[in-house]
Parts: sequence; C-alpha cells; structure tokens
Amino acid sequence: MLGGVTAFGLGTALLTAVVFGLLHWLGVPAGNFVDWVIALASFEWLLIVTTVPWNIHFEAKEVVAEAERSRSHGIYVEDKDYNYARTVSGRFLVLALMLHLLSAGVLYGLSAWGISSVGYIGSIAALLLTLLRPTLRGAEYIYARLRAVRQTVLYPHEDVQELRNRVAALEGQVEYQGKQLMEQTENLEEARDGIARLGAIHREHQAENLQAHERLARETHTAVAQLSTDGQVIDHVRELVRFFKSA
Repeated sequence: MLGGVTAFGLGTALLTAVVFGLLHWLGVPAGNFVDWVIALASFEWLLIVTTVPWNIHFEAKEVVAEAERSRSHGIYVEDKDYNYARTVSGRFLVLALMLHLLSAGVLYGLSAWGISSVGYIGSIAALLLTLLRPTLRGAEYIYARLRAVRQTVLYPHEDVQELRNRVAALEGQVEYQGKQLMEQTENLEEARDGIARLGAIHREHQAENLQAHERLARETHTAVAQLSTDGQVIDHVRELVRFFKSA
C-alpha cells in the first residue's frame, strides 16, 4: 500500500516539475513555484491521509465483525486477536480524524500567513475528505458485510462447518489408508526379498544335491568295478584250487 502511494507520489512530483518547467519555458504564466510545491505536497499528503489510516481502520473493523460472527456460531477466537483488532480499528479512526484536522489547520495557516494561496483550497479539501473518504470506504465496508450476509444465507455456517468436518474426516481416512498401503507395500517388499532368498537357497541346495549324486554315482561305479576285479581274482583262486585237487 505505502509502496504504491510512494511510487505514485514520486511520479506525480516528476510530472509536476516537468509541466512547470515546460510552461515557464513557453512563457505561459504558471504562478509561483512555491504554490506548485505546496499544492503537490498537499495533494500527496492528503492522498496518504485519506488512504492508509482509513483502510487500516475499516480492515480492522471487518476483522472484528468476522470474529464476532464466528463467536456467534461457536467458533473459538482468541481474545488477544479480537482485542488487538478492536484496538487497531479505534486508534486508526482517531488517527485519521486527527490527521485530517491537522492537515486542514496547517494548510489554512499557510494561506493565513501569506506563504501560499493554495492553502485555503487545501484546507477545504482536507475537511471535505474527512467526510467523503470515510463515507466511500464505509460504503465499501457495508457492501462487504452484505456480501458476507448473502454468503451466509446461501451457505449456512453450520453446513459449511459440517462440510469442513467431513472433509477433515475424509482426509484422515485417506491418510490412514495411505499409511496402511505403505505398510502393506513394505510387507510385500519384505515377502519378495524372502522369496528371493528362499529361491537362492533352493538353487544352492539343488546344486549341492546334484554334486552329491554325481559323487555317489562315481563312488558306486568305482565300487562295482572293484567288486568285478575281486570276483575275477576269486575265480582264478577257485580254478587253482580245483587244479591242485585234480592233480
């Protein structure tokens, strides 16, 4: 807010200086430069006075009204926030009125002391704006309140609160389901890892079993071959025994 007013004031000051210099260069009677400076300063000052404090006052007043409406529907509002908004609204109302009256007095004094002839006009403008600005801003405030009332009529506060509670409950359910899904996903990953480990162990056992079978087959073949050799030796011994008996 203040940044926009400051930028506008600087732009206006630059434009005023350019216009005064151009009129002076063209030889057009433009009056006293002091009057231009005082008029510009008065304009920018009244712009700030009629904008900043009144906006803050009515904004705080809207906050107070919203807080009272919420309390009437059973919604908790902290006392410190409510009291702060009321304090700001009252103080800036007094500040705005004092600035208007002070501005009117100073501008009137400039004309009364012969410093500038635009002081009378500025003082009258300050007094008129004391009534005009709050009237316009008050109309905006009333319009905003009526819109809030209309919104309440169209969408009762109880229905909105119930809808919010339902949405909050649904959000809680979604969060709970999400946690369960995450846990199930973790369990599934653990099961997959377990199956993979069991598969590796099974393949390892298969390899060991195959090696054992191959080793057993070799040992069996060796044993059979050894038995065949032993059988041949026994046969030879028997033949020798028969030979000696027959001799």
